[in-house]
Amino acid sequence: MGVNVLIFTDCSARGFIRYSGAYTIASVLRDNGYTVQVIDYFLLAGPEKVNAVIDKFVGNETLMVGFSTTFMNLFSDYIEESRINNSMFKFGNNVGVGYGASSVPGFSLGVPISDSEMNELRERIKKLNPKSQLVMGGAKAEFHKQSQIDAFVLGYADKSIIEYLKYLEGKNPFFQYTDLGNNQISIDKDINADGYDFINAETRYHESDMIRPGELLPIEISRGCIFKCKFCAYRMIGRKKNDYTKTIENLYAEIMYNYEHFGTTKYSFTDDTYNESVQKITDLAEMFNRLPFKIEYVAYLRHDLIQRYPEMADILKESGLKTAVFGIETLNYESGKIIGKGLPPEKTREMLQWLRDDKKWKNDIITHSGFIIGLPKESRDSVNKWMEELLDFKYPLDTFAINALNLRPTAARLSKSEFEMNYKDYGYYFDSSKSKSWINEYWKFEDTLSLAESAQSYADHIGRTKLRAWQPMTMRNYGYDWEYINHVSSSAYNKDIFYKTIEWADDYYRKILSQ
Repeated sequence: MGVNVLIFTDCSARGFIRYSGAYTIASVLRDNGYTVQVIDYFLLAGPEKVNAVIDKFVGNETLMVGFSTTFMNLFSDYIEESRINNSMFKFGNNVGVGYGASSVPGFSLGVPISDSEMNELRERIKKLNPKSQLVMGGAKAEFHKQSQIDAFVLGYADKSIIEYLKYLEGKNPFFQYTDLGNNQISIDKDINADGYDFINAETRYHESDMIRPGELLPIEISRGCIFKCKFCAYRMIGRKKNDYTKTIENLYAEIMYNYEHFGTTKYSFTDDTYNESVQKITDLAEMFNRLPFKIEYVAYLRHDLIQRYPEMADILKESGLKTAVFGIETLNYESGKIIGKGLPPEKTREMLQWLRDDKKWKNDIITHSGFIIGLPKESRDSVNKWMEELLDFKYPLDTFAINALNLRPTAARLSKSEFEMNYKDYGYYFDSSKSKSWINEYWKFEDTLSLAESAQSYADHIGRTKLRAWQPMTMRNYGYDWEYINHVSSSAYNKDIFYKTIEWADDYYRKILSQ
C-alpha cells in the first residue's frame, strides 16, 4: 500500500537539531487525512538505507515523495564553504557515512546526491508507483533545478501542498501552478500561505518520527519579521508587531504534548525576531511558568530592542533563554544606519556589558552575533577597527560569526533584498561573468570572503570564540551539561558532534526500518 506522502529531510550541517518545516507539513497533511512518513538524516543514510525506505513506504497509494532542501546544500555552496573553511572534502559514497560527507568533522555533512544517484531513486520510486510525483520544497527549493523532480513547492506550503495533493487525486482540476516545461511545474501561487490559520495551528510530532527521549525540538512561535533590513531577502519582513504569532493556548498545548509524549523540555525557537515586543515575550514567559518543567531555549533576538526596553533582559532570562543569537552585523555606525541597525557601537557595547553584569545574564546565557564584511560605507580601515575591537577578549560578546556580504540580484528567486533590487543605489556593481561577484568602492566580493575566512579562523585559533549560535543547544541535545558547554571551544564541538551524529543516524534508520 505505502503511505500517501513520503518526505526526506535533513538535520543541520553542524549537529542534529530537527528542522521544523517537513514536520509542520506532515502535521498539516495528517490533519487533512493523509498518511505521512518523514525521513530525517537523508544525506547520512546512503543508497542502501534510502532504497530500503523507499521500498518500505512507497506503494500504490503514494501520491508524492518529497525532498526538503533547507539543510541540503547546493553543490556550488558546498565547494565554497570548503574553501572558506580551508578544508579538504571527499565526496561520494566511499566516505562510508552517506551520500556525501566531510572528511573533516564539523562542516557540512552532506551535499545533494549526484544525478546518477537521483536518477536511480526516481527510477525506483516510479517502478513502485509510476504515478507518484517527486516534489522538492524547503528554503532552497527555488535554487535547485534537478531534472528528476516533477514539482517545486516554493514558499510556505501549508495550503498549497494540500491543494496539490487534491490535484493529483483528480479532485482539484483548477489548481494553479507555473509550467516550467520538460514536464516540471512550480507551485508558487501562494508562497505566504495566505488564509492558513497559522495562529491556531499546532505541529504534532508523530510516533513514526522517532523522537528521542528528551530531544530538543524546533517550535514555530511566529512567522516573518517586524524589521526590514536591507540585506535581508526573507519573506514576510516588515510585518506588524505580534502578527502571525500563535495563540498562547495553542503553544501551551503543543509544548505539553511534546513533554508528555517525548519528555521534551528544550527548544529551538524559529522566530526571526523572538523579542519583537515586550508584550509577546511577557505573555510567553507567563505561559512557560505554567509548565510542569523549566524550559530551555535558543532564539534570534534584536539587541537594540533590549537596549530600548531593558526589562526584556530579566523576562528572557527568567523564561528560559540559554543562547541569544543577535544580528549586530557591524560596529561601523554609518553602515549600521544604512542596513537598519542604527544603534551606535558604543551603545551596543554598553548594552552587552550590562547584560554580562552580575545583576543580569552574567555567564548564564551565551551571547552570539553575526557580522558582515562588505556593507556600504565599510572601508578596510573601518573593518579592521571594529574587528580589532571584536577580537579583544574583553569585548562583551561570547562568540560571533563573520561572513561576507552575499548578493545575488540576477538569481531567479521569489524574494530579494533591498540591496539586490537596487544595488547600484548602494554603490555595488557586478562582474558580468560571475552572478554574485560584486564590486564597490572598497571591496571585491572575493576579498571579503578571504578576510572573513582569515578573521574567523584566527578568532577560533586564539580561543576568542566559544560555541556559536545553535551549537550550545545542540550540545545540550546530545546530553552535555552547561558547565561543559560554557567553556568548550568550537573545535571540540566539531569533533564530538560529528561522530555522535553518525551514531544517531544509524540508530534512527534501524528504528525506521524495523517499525
